[in-house]
Amino acid sequence: MREISKCLATNHVCTGEDLKEEINRLLFQPPSRARDKEELTIIVPKGKEHHYDFLKAYTKYDVLGSWRNLREKNTAINIQFHDTKEEEVGIAVIELIKQYNAAVVGEEVPYAFTSPIEESTIE
Repeated sequence: MREISKCLATNHVCTGEDLKEEINRLLFQPPSRARDKEELTIIVPKGKEHHYDFLKAYTKYDVLGSWRNLREKNTAINIQFHDTKEEEVGIAVIELIKQYNAAVVGEEVPYAFTSPIEESTIE
């Protein structure tokens, strides 16, 4: 996975800007062998969604969630991307989002996941 992102290389420290660039690169310019359609979902508390405005293309919508018996207003961000059979892109993006959260967003428990897309009008 180190070769897929410089920010995941051992002893390489990336800034928030570096992480944004790497996330966009992997989502929107994946390796040529990436053919499987996937969707990345990021859930953030309302008011923190602006931290993800750097993404080149996404769908955002309001959702209501609960955590530790508290109800909170959240924003869900969805991005379709292409992944390899080994899921290298998705694994790397999730790790980069963890780093981005620690460096920029500051959520106690960041919540992001990928899921396969069986059919889509978007290639």
